Amino acid sequence: MPGLSRRRGSRAARRVAIAAAAAALALPAAASAAPPADPLAVTDQDWLARVVPADLPAPAGEIPPIAIVEDGVWSSHQEMAGGWVRVRRPSPRPPASDEEATEDYLEGVAHGTAVAGVIGAPRNGVGIEGVLPGARVWVYGSTGSCSDIAAAIRQAVRHGARVINMSGGFTAAGACRALHDAVGFAYGQDVLVVASAGNSRPAQPWIQPANDRHVVTVGAATALDQPASFSHQNNFLDLLAPGEGVLTTVPDWYDTDDGAADGYARLDGTSFAAPVVSAVAAWVMAERPALSADQVAQVLRTSAR
Repeated sequence: MPGLSRRRGSRAARRVAIAAAAAALALPAAASAAPPADPLAVTDQDWLARVVPADLPAPAGEIPPIAIVEDGVWSSHQEMAGGWVRVRRPSPRPPASDEEATEDYLEGVAHGTAVAGVIGAPRNGVGIEGVLPGARVWVYGSTGSCSDIAAAIRQAVRHGARVINMSGGFTAAGACRALHDAVGFAYGQDVLVVASAGNSRPAQPWIQPANDRHVVTVGAATALDQPASFSHQNNFLDLLAPGEGVLTTVPDWYDTDDGAADGYARLDGTSFAAPVVSAVAAWVMAERPALSADQVAQVLRTSAR
C-alpha cells in the first residue's frame, strides 16, 4: 500500500541504519514508570497544544479501541512500553535476503510507530505525549494488497475497534471493490474510518479510501493552521489537522535527519494529520458513548476551529 507521508532528507541516508535494525525487530519493549509530565510535550510539541488545550481533563469514560492499518510498530521504543499498543494482525516479514522488501517493510514499521505516537504516546515522563495518552491502539498489518487491507479492516471491526485509521491508499489503478465494501461494512457496524487525504498536490490523484463514501478524510495543516502545500484539497476533504513538522515517535535507526538519534523526529504528511483526528474521535466517543460513529463525524466536522 503506498504510504502517504513525506520525509525531510534522503531515503538513501537511512538505508545503513535500517539494515542494521532488521535483526533487532522482535526485541521486547522495556517496562517503565509513569511520571506525570513529558518534557518534549512542553518544549517542542507545539502541534499538540493546537489540538488539546493544556487544561482539558482526560475523558471520563472508557476510551474505545483505535485500529491503525500499518505494517507494525517498533516495540523497543520507550514510548511503546506498557501494553497500550498491540499488534493484532502482523504483516508478513520478508526474508532477510530480500533487501529491498526488508527496507520497505521497516519503513512501514517506522511509519506505524509514528502514527501510534501521534495517537497515544503515554504520559510517562519522557519524550512526547499523544493526543490521547492511555488510548488503546491495535495494529493491523497486511500483505499490502488492496484486498488484504480490506480483510484487515473487517478483522478490526470484528475485534471491536470503534475507530480505524488509514494512513495510506491506492490510486484508481490499484483500487479494489473489496476495500470499498470493507469501509461500508465498518460504517454499517458503527465504526468510524478516518483516512489521510494524500500528499500529491497539485496533481491530486484519486485515492481510495480517502475518496470513498463514509470516510472522514483529513488533510494536513501548517503551523499557522493553513493548508499545507502538499496536502490534497478537494470535495472529499472533511477536516484539516496538524500535518507539517509533527514531532512524533520513530525508531532510533530511522531518526537520521535531525542530528539526534533520540527516537523523535518532525515529520510532514497527511499520514500524521489523520491520527490526530482518530484520537479526537475516540475522545468524543469516550465522553459521549451513546453517539453513533456518524454523529461523532458530524460533531468533528461542525465544531472544528
